[in-house]
Amino acid sequence: PKVLLLEVGLGGILDPSNTLDADMAVITNIDIDHSHILGATRDEVTINKIGIERAGKPLIIGDPSPPQKLLDFLSMRTGQTYLIGQDYHILESNDAQSLHPNNIATAGMALSLLSKEFDLEIPKPETFIDKIEILGRCQTIIF
Repeated sequence: PKVLLLEVGLGGILDPSNTLDADMAVITNIDIDHSHILGATRDEVTINKIGIERAGKPLIIGDPSPPQKLLDFLSMRTGQTYLIGQDYHILESNDAQSLHPNNIATAGMALSLLSKEFDLEIPKPETFIDKIEILGRCQTIIF
């Protein structure tokens, strides 16, 4: 395939998928989760999450209020950085109420960059957002 999308799980730097050399990295948000591993503050979690970044490659940030530690890091990096609210914006949709608007916008930004980088014809998210189904962690299974 031209494109392989992988979700880096546990914080970023500790996830096995981080061993792959990515063409782009996306950080959707920085919250305090898995604090026993990632840290008890957003700055500590940031250190782990920025571990998925690759020098010279695009980095998309979907956190509308990124911690100062992340902003400090971004000011020193060599690749293009895209921040939600500055470089791209939230898409309004009533059809995707179960999806977080920041994540929709961030995915749209990633799709836009991928379509240019790999010469792919990807429709605008507004045209298919109402067809998205959440699977995996958010999937409801009835026995």
